[in-house]
Amino acid sequence: MLNSKIKKIKSMRRSGYSFHEIVRKAHVSSRDALKYSTNIKFSRIGKIRHKNLNGIVKDIKRQNKKLSGIKIRIIGNLLFDGSVYMTKEKQHVIMYVNSSYELVKEFCEDVLQIYGVKPNVYDADGKYVNLYRAKCGSKLIYLDLLKYMKSYSTSSPFSKIPEEIMNGSKFIKKIFLQTFWNNEGSVSSINGALSGTSKSRKVIEQLFKLHVALGINLYICKDKRGFYILKLNKNNENYQKFYRFKLFTESRVAHGYAMGSRKIDVLRKFL
Repeated sequence: MLNSKIKKIKSMRRSGYSFHEIVRKAHVSSRDALKYSTNIKFSRIGKIRHKNLNGIVKDIKRQNKKLSGIKIRIIGNLLFDGSVYMTKEKQHVIMYVNSSYELVKEFCEDVLQIYGVKPNVYDADGKYVNLYRAKCGSKLIYLDLLKYMKSYSTSSPFSKIPEEIMNGSKFIKKIFLQTFWNNEGSVSSINGALSGTSKSRKVIEQLFKLHVALGINLYICKDKRGFYILKLNKNNENYQKFYRFKLFTESRVAHGYAMGSRKIDVLRKFL
């Protein structure tokens, strides 16, 4: 074998490539890939790449062109309390964080059902409550998600709710709004006031339209931090609609007197 081929095999292995990748990309036999890369140590970046290798190279399920309710829930959760990004080491990361273990577990099950990849779950210390973080590395999932939104950060000017959701059925709108209220919504344990926040004016205006389409009355204001806030008009009919659409599911209060309680349980006291 040529020295250039041997050097390439060793370099790829040092960079965190699997034996299978080396065979495919360096155009060498499995025997040679194993022979010249077995005792090669990973570089620092190579260790990171190899650690996440299953998520990077593993195929995902074939995706339907039409958005399902479960996929909409994935998109919403990532927009409001998650992230979709690529690291400096070219790792593609999908991550969701919440204080509700039930919601994080549901997210993992959704990703497994839609993509065939199950994220890992980690505990993380929050300011007031324990947080749970679901995380997986997958270039294919990353690229698929970017088909629907250019950015999953509401700080970005490119953050925008997909038209398929804006123009979808009431069921589609409801599923998406559940992700907003579960992740960004709050209910006061003192007077039952319902509000939800976003850094993006564009996104908050789109959320306003989705609520109106469901017959829920609300208004937009801005806080001292510059965040945009949706506040529901406080009347029984409006609150009953919110409750009937089940816009709170398994989310929990993250701070204050009712910390740790399910938001829906706090809301019921004011119906």
